[in-house]
Amino acid sequence: MQALQGFEPVRRDNAAVVQGFELRDQRASNGSFVVYDEDPGHGFRQTFHRSLQSVYRPFAARTQAHTEREPDEPPPARHNQGMRAHARIQNRLAQGPLLLSGGLGTELLRRGHATPLPLWSTAVLLEQPDAIRRLHADYVRAGAGLVTANTFRTARASVAPHGLTARALTRQAVELARAGARDAVPEGSVLVAGSLGPVADCYRPDLVPDEPTLRAEHGLHVGSLVAARADLVLVETMNTIREAVAALGAARAGLLPAMISFVVDAEAQLLSGESLADAIGAVEPYAPLAILVNCCAPSHATAALDTLAARTTGPFGAYGNGAGQPDDEQGWRFEGGHADGAYITEARRWLAQGASVIGGCCGTGPETIQALRALLDECPTQDGRPTTGD
Repeated sequence: MQALQGFEPVRRDNAAVVQGFELRDQRASNGSFVVYDEDPGHGFRQTFHRSLQSVYRPFAARTQAHTEREPDEPPPARHNQGMRAHARIQNRLAQGPLLLSGGLGTELLRRGHATPLPLWSTAVLLEQPDAIRRLHADYVRAGAGLVTANTFRTARASVAPHGLTARALTRQAVELARAGARDAVPEGSVLVAGSLGPVADCYRPDLVPDEPTLRAEHGLHVGSLVAARADLVLVETMNTIREAVAALGAARAGLLPAMISFVVDAEAQLLSGESLADAIGAVEPYAPLAILVNCCAPSHATAALDTLAARTTGPFGAYGNGAGQPDDEQGWRFEGGHADGAYITEARRWLAQGASVIGGCCGTGPETIQALRALLDECPTQDGRPTTGD
């Protein structure tokens, strides 16, 4: 095990393994990161280390900076792949509103599959993976241009306590999303996002871990998504600014394009009580492909989009909850919530507000996405947005 030049060694048992590296936050001593490389000739080493310097500059700027001489050789393959993926997604967003797929765990539950907490839809990944592939195909047939892989709960923090391997499950989930998309659209034009959710609980900002834990856990999950060749990572259902920043930092370190999405309340604030405007300001330096809100009532998303429209400099959007509400055992129960008609009414308002990314979260299904596709296909204006939200 060899430490990169200019970094102080730390013990292996205090480090987090990321893509063949070990990474530890040294903020207690100098605010920087220690990166280990078991193979000094590994092509990913230089890129990962360089990106850490730029991504975590806001943290490192308060302390002495550690630098390494830039290599003379061309950027490694992962850098080129990341740049190509980023350009492809930006080009897609420039063509008009992008339609995301709908709920995964909730739709699997609606179709009769058990989704017990805490594994949630990962339980179906273990027992009936073909059901997930079919659902992805259904979303693409309904009109989705991006499907989100079933990786919301395949990170180490979620699966390791059950004796499961995060990287293998994450790879399987991304491969199922890719296969399902190609079942519906053989030419492979549909984007596949890896989902990255909160380390702890979607609705409990008080349970968000400390910063070193966030960086380690999200770094591990991003490493798994990179290995699985996801096109991008959808950092979603973030309820605090600091976890959102840690997750986006991990994505940038792994050279994986990212969208970021926050869960908001009726006042269009994060569940932590932090303002959405402050959240936008904190994540924009990481250049996310889009800033979104999700896993909330559609009307809450509508209120939040006023702030997004006023504060963001890039693409923004929403994918709210449909029918039902959270359940402590199965994760969701189909009581109350918002029927597709009410959902589409709010989605029309989102587009009028300038949203360029829309879709569905918990309680939505292929029927919701099909209705959203019909809404987009109306395209009464040149840019694909309705002229009114009425």
